[in-house]
Amino acid sequence: MTGTDDGSRMNSMNAIAVSATLLYATIGFALGARVETTPAAPSIRLALELSSTQNTYRVGEAVLLRIQVRNASSGAVSVADISPWFAVKIAVSRDGATLVQPSSDHLPYSPKSPSATRLPPGHLYTYHFGDSQSNPLGAYPLSDWGYGPLPAGRYTIAAIPVQVAAIEQHRWFTLDEHQQSNAVQVEIIP
Repeated sequence: MTGTDDGSRMNSMNAIAVSATLLYATIGFALGARVETTPAAPSIRLALELSSTQNTYRVGEAVLLRIQVRNASSGAVSVADISPWFAVKIAVSRDGATLVQPSSDHLPYSPKSPSATRLPPGHLYTYHFGDSQSNPLGAYPLSDWGYGPLPAGRYTIAAIPVQVAAIEQHRWFTLDEHQQSNAVQVEIIP
């Protein structure tokens, strides 16, 4: 057996271990269980970023959100590739004060098969569901998080991490809920 065979076998074993960890966490989360995680180690720094596809929408038009995580660490990390609805909760406030509650807690899709994406320092990973050809922007409607149509007004939207995580050395490191994304401002007009 050559050194290359050993390296291939080690990469395969690492991929299986990461997949098993993600599968356990995703199934547990989907069933409502709290998955045991470790707060992100100081050497692992992730930044949650939120954007909308436009600043102004008409009443009844879908507000589309893109959720990304940036590797702010000095080295590459493996980011948990899970459905956006399981990665974050969305908080919406109206006219700077009133919190808008979702009209439903229904999530649009079941969890996807777990995987991880290796992310170099400074790079962004866009949470997605399905292939990039069916949704090239990686943007999803606010209704996917249970919100109904928003009436006219100015809204502030933020993403709160639920399972935004890095997997290193077979451990699951997560952002806590205080490490929410930037705030996005959108206006809904008649």
